[in-house]
Amino acid sequence: MSAVPFCRSDELGEGQARSAMVGAVPVTVARSGGRVHAVGALCPHKQADLGTGIVRAGTLTCRAHLWEFELATGACRSMPGRSLPTYAAHERDGLVLVDVADAARPAP
Repeated sequence: MSAVPFCRSDELGEGQARSAMVGAVPVTVARSGGRVHAVGALCPHKQADLGTGIVRAGTLTCRAHLWEFELATGACRSMPGRSLPTYAAHERDGLVLVDVADAARPAP
């Protein structure tokens, strides 16, 4: 699968996140520091939807139990050794595009 439209750029403001399926993959896209990032949509702790998470200073915090993840790497700051898969994301022609084909997989 190559990059596919996820949402319109104007639907994702600074400090916002949203989740959707990209093919069969649940993905959360967040905007932080003017950049878009794509990570796995389910928190590895209790599978909470990270699209409702708190985006701040390059991190995404799960609202369910406050696990904090780095958007650029997927690494969990709250629980070292845990992480989210990360996906390529960029903007073009007013769209946020995500490619799940070459994901950086989380640590087991």
